[in-house]
This record gives sequence, structure tokens and C-alpha cells, in this order.
Amino acid sequence: MKQFSFLTVGLFSLFTLFLPGCSSPVSYGHNDNGSPTSGSLGLRTIVYAENDHIWIEAEAGGEYNPMIVKSDQAASGQIYLASWDSGRTSLGSAPSDGNIVYSFDVVYAGTYRLWARVITPDSNSNSYWVKMDSAPWVPWEDINPTPSWGWDHMSADFDLGTGSHELRIAYREASTKLDKLLLTRDLAYTPSGMGNAIPLPGGSVAAHSDVVERYGQLQVIGTQLCDQNGNPVQLKGLSTHGIQWFPIYQHYTIPNLVNYWGIDIIRIAMYVEDWYNGDDFWNGYMAHPQEMKQWVMDFVNDAIDAGIYVIIDWHIHNNPANFTQAAKDFFNEMSSLYGQYPNVLYEICNEIIGGVNWSTVKTYAEQVIPEIRNNDPDNIIIIGTPNWSQYVDEAAADPITGYNNLMYALHFYAGSHHDDIKNRAQDALFGTNTTGHNPNGNRIPLIATEWGTSDYDATYNDFSWSQIWMDFLDANHISWCNWSFSNKDEASSIIKPYVDLTGPWDESDYTESGLWVKSKMSGPSPQFALGDVNHDGEIDIVDALMVSQYCTGMNPSNFDTSLADVNRNGTITEEDALLISQYYVGLIDSF
Repeated sequence: MKQFSFLTVGLFSLFTLFLPGCSSPVSYGHNDNGSPTSGSLGLRTIVYAENDHIWIEAEAGGEYNPMIVKSDQAASGQIYLASWDSGRTSLGSAPSDGNIVYSFDVVYAGTYRLWARVITPDSNSNSYWVKMDSAPWVPWEDINPTPSWGWDHMSADFDLGTGSHELRIAYREASTKLDKLLLTRDLAYTPSGMGNAIPLPGGSVAAHSDVVERYGQLQVIGTQLCDQNGNPVQLKGLSTHGIQWFPIYQHYTIPNLVNYWGIDIIRIAMYVEDWYNGDDFWNGYMAHPQEMKQWVMDFVNDAIDAGIYVIIDWHIHNNPANFTQAAKDFFNEMSSLYGQYPNVLYEICNEIIGGVNWSTVKTYAEQVIPEIRNNDPDNIIIIGTPNWSQYVDEAAADPITGYNNLMYALHFYAGSHHDDIKNRAQDALFGTNTTGHNPNGNRIPLIATEWGTSDYDATYNDFSWSQIWMDFLDANHISWCNWSFSNKDEASSIIKPYVDLTGPWDESDYTESGLWVKSKMSGPSPQFALGDVNHDGEIDIVDALMVSQYCTGMNPSNFDTSLADVNRNGTITEEDALLISQYYVGLIDSF
């Protein structure tokens, strides 16, 4: 794991230089985007020491169930740690789960007081367990009840010597909320408001991929994503989690993913809803659109600078028709800004909740797509599909027409979605009707903008079915983004909870899922020419024979359907076999 000279933290790190006798540290760099150094976008470091004060964001120690990151615009950085399970208590002893660990360095030895910015609703929900270094766990059970954010301190102080220390906090009673911590040697000091702002580190990480240089302007030919020359491509990358909860760091995270993972593409998951189901505040785009747009633009710019592709994801878990005008306005603005860049893809709705039919989604898409095409005639547009983007065959039965370069989102979680969803994907891709939802035999291009190695609740990983799905994606040149690049305490996360998202990372920083996914991404994706259906590097009579066999109902082994439609009319016929034969004997020199 990366170590900085003074501070090692959970999500971000700040390198500071302390000078004897100075009232504040010297920090390197500044905020380039003009927003406040501890602004509501969350672009901030997490631990900051100044003379007698050590400020710590609560989420700095990672997220361990049942202590999870939640949203509140009145919280520092608009996120805090909540004891999510309302029935979870541990009054008699410290629990084995939900332990949040904060590592920090003390420059000046002395007696330190621990303050916390909390919401503790009543006398039955106003305590935590606390442990400093190797001392035993002690209950902090005298926090003043407060229904809104307020500061209180432990009655017992800590004698801390210079050097590294470790503070642990765990839940004790339900419904408590923890926003920020302060360790101070100034025992007369009382914090107020959100506490001191934590400044942004400056600088950047250099990275450059040649993927956009190689592939250029992407296009859809038949059911295949292709490069500017019409050759099928498969992009491999990652999706962020919700950027309001697990913020990646501008100028650092994406360049480090290019350098350490070799990603071709990054998906920026911009959650849309402000409230989910009316009682869970998500703090998405609808709650603060200008801030969320700025954040998206920062990360899109990072991807462009790094030379990779980027998906702008309207990450909705709803009926998209409820947000049609907001989506039209958003994608009009994004396409006007980025329509000239071949790097950018637009995902106009992430997942369609169960019960919303395809005709509703299609009507929504047909209103949003023109907003993009008015500014951007050719970048890829991705449409979500019914039932959390699993029922792609229902979209295939009635595809959107009249526009070029459209693709359809396929989502799956390997622990939960097996042949039932894979059969639907095959029907949509190959024009079959095994599940009975594609009666006209239509074929549509698919892109797996979100998939995980886990079950859909992210409680365990299933690498056997992950490999089955991976084989399917590879065989059909389906591009993908794995969910998720985050350090959330769940099976599908790439990064361990206590590791920051800034980078760089080493193998010990990755989860079991992260190591597995990274192994599938190493090295450039193999590229094969149109017509080379058996991937032997040659376009010859064997390829023509395999196409002919496929057309007569046979199932030739090692047959790549994405390379067989050489005349690009959307179907594989004997005419394709004939064209491959003509190419082989020299009667034509291209398809």
C-alpha cells in the first residue's frame, strides 16, 4: 500500500511538510477547479494536521458493514458513516464487525482530546466503542443527544507520543451518525460548524494510453462495436461506484488506473435520484446538479487527457421517464462539450427497474437521443434495458431506429445471473428466440456497462460463473466495465475498504474480486480482422467454410460471430461465406 510521509488514510492522502515553529503545515498544490478546498463535491483529503489539531473525516477509515457511507448535505463533504442496521446494538462489548480504523501521526507529544461531529437522536442512540492503539476498548456513552449535527468530546483524554497511532471506532447503539473527528492538544478548544476545511493536494499523475489513438472514432457495424476502420474491438474497463459516496480523485485516480490496470475505458456512475423510495437520501444529480456536472466533467477530462474512452452514465434506478427533461438538458450540455472528442460514450439510462416496460424506455430514449445527436453526430449512445438491464431480448424485439451508433446495456452479476440471463443476451445478439421474447429474430449490439463477480447483493463471489460470462463476452467481442472501482465493504468492490482510491496500488490493496478482474484486463485486448472467424490470424477458406456451416444450422467450434458478417448488413448468410472465399483467392481486396 502507498505510504506518505506523515499521513496514511482510507480514501485520499495528503503529503504535508511540517516546519518547527510554524502555525500551519506547508501543503503542496492547490485546487485547480476553483471550488472551495473543502467543498461539497468531496474533492478533498481526509486527514489534516495543523499544530495541535488532527482533523479526520469519519469515512477516512474505510467502510465496514454495518457502518456504511450515507449522504447528508449538512455533513462535511456531504457524506458520513451511519450504523445502517437499525436493530444492531453491541452494549456489552465491542463488536467484531463495523470497526473503523484511523491511522495518523502525532508530531507534538501531549494529552489529546477526542471530539466527534455526530447526530445522536436520543439517550438510547448516543454511544460508540473507542480503542486507541493497544489499549482496551472503552465505551463512549455520554455523548449529548442531538437531532442535528453537533460536536461532543470524550470525558477521558489520551496521552500520545510522537509517531504513528491507530484509533478505532465501532458502533455500540443503533441510529448514530458520525461525520468528522478531531484530536486536539488544545484542551480549551471547542470545534464548531463542520470543523476546519481540509485542503486539496495539487499536482497530477502522468498517464497516457494509446487506445483512442489506435481505435479512433468508434462505430457500430451490425451488432459489433468497431474501430474507425471497421475492425471489431473489445474495450475492457471499470465502473466507479456512486461518485457522491466513493469520490475518485481528480488528476490521480484515472491516470493511476491507466498506469496500473491498463484500462481502455472508465464509466463515471453519476447517480440521478435525490431521494430513493422517498426515505433514503442519495444526494444524486437532482439534489445538486451543478456540482455533480462539474465532478463528471473533471473525470471526463481526466480520461481524455489519459487517452482512454469514458462513459457518462446517467445512473438511474427508476422509471427514466420521470426524469426526461433533466436527462435532455444534461445530455444536451454534455454532448455540446464533448461531441468533438471520440473518447466519449453516453449511457442515457443505467438500469430500468422491474415493472417498467421497454416501450416506456424506448419513448424516453427517443426524446433524449436527439439532444445528443444535435451536437454529436457519431459518438456511441447506450440505452438501458428492462429489469435492471438484464432483459435485452425485449429491447431486441422492438429496437430504436433512425439513428446510428446505438448500443444496448447488458448488466449481470455472476453469482445470481446464469443461463436465464445469458440466453436472453444470446437471443438479442444472434437473433434467436429461445426465451420467447424476440419473435422477429432481431439482433442488437450489446455492451456490458456493468457486471460483477458477485451475487446482486454483493455478499459473495462466484468466479466459476464469472469465467463463463467472461468467455461469452470475449467470444463475441462485447466490451465491458466491471462494477465497481470502490472501497465499499462488499464482494464486488475492487479495492479493500481501508485503501484509498487515489492510487497507486499494489496487489495487497485489491480484494479477491479485484485481483480476478485485473487478471482479465492485463495486456491489450486481442484484435482480429473482419472475416477471421476462427482467430488464427488468417482470412482463408476455412473461415468461409465455417460461415457456411453456421448458415446451415451447424455450430462450428471457435467460431466468432462478430467477425462473420463481412458485408455488414446485420445478418450472417452464405453471401458472407462467398465474400470471404473471394477475398482469399484475390478477387476482392477488402470487405
